[in-house]
Amino acid sequence: MAYRDHQNVLNAKVLIFTEQKKTKDMPGDMVKARAMVKVDQDETSRMNKEISVK
Repeated sequence: MAYRDHQNVLNAKVLIFTEQKKTKDMPGDMVKARAMVKVDQDETSRMNKEISVK
């Protein structure tokens, strides 16, 4: 469970960072950053599933 909590904190930090960048960056960069966050979340949920299976 500690791992998952830690990962949620990391995801929150990335989201906050993305939100801050949004205000001053161009839309293209926003889209790219959001896509990266989405990929990161998908990867995290996949890893969480693997961990819970073991």
